Amino acid sequence: MKKHDTIIIAAHDDDEALMAGGYIAKFSDSKSILVVSAVEASELQADVAKKNSIRFGYDYMPLLNPLFHTEIPDLARQLVAIIETCEPETIITHGDFDTHQDHLTVKKAVEIATRSIWRTGKHVRVPTVLFGYGVGAYENSDTYVKPNFFVELTTKHLCQKMDMMRSYSTEMFGVRTPKGAIAEAMWTGKLVGATFAEGFYLKRMVIS
Repeated sequence: MKKHDTIIIAAHDDDEALMAGGYIAKFSDSKSILVVSAVEASELQADVAKKNSIRFGYDYMPLLNPLFHTEIPDLARQLVAIIETCEPETIITHGDFDTHQDHLTVKKAVEIATRSIWRTGKHVRVPTVLFGYGVGAYENSDTYVKPNFFVELTTKHLCQKMDMMRSYSTEMFGVRTPKGAIAEAMWTGKLVGATFAEGFYLKRMVIS
């Protein structure tokens, strides 16, 4: 396994598009990006994810853990091995404000994995951790946390994000649609004076 600048750790195939599709579109030419899908997907979803990785220029790694029954310590051990090998500068994953069971499991496992690396004393840089929102996440007012880290997007980047989302056609419903992605990118962009932006919550940054 080669080193990667960014690892996007998603619970399911399609989450990478929802929470970081703009990031992938903007940085896939300049950064080495690995998308890790933690939970086993249908054959159709996995095939879409593989094709997207080729089309949009990133690496893809499915971990095939069972849906809703993934044990946090087991997943954390898997992630430690990946992070130690890839030595990413940045990890993007699900946030505290996400109420989906699988998403919370992944988020907790990432926190354990990155904390474990810190404690080992190995010469592995501890990555910056960003929590992604996913299209539609702003709907949940009970758990909503305003983003504090922003990636400005061009129209081209946003169109690529929407293309990623469209490829997972069975997962597009409610505001989880390209139209919802446009509205969210515009809303997020207004927070920083940009036309479009993708928002994240900065959980931890280490400056060396």
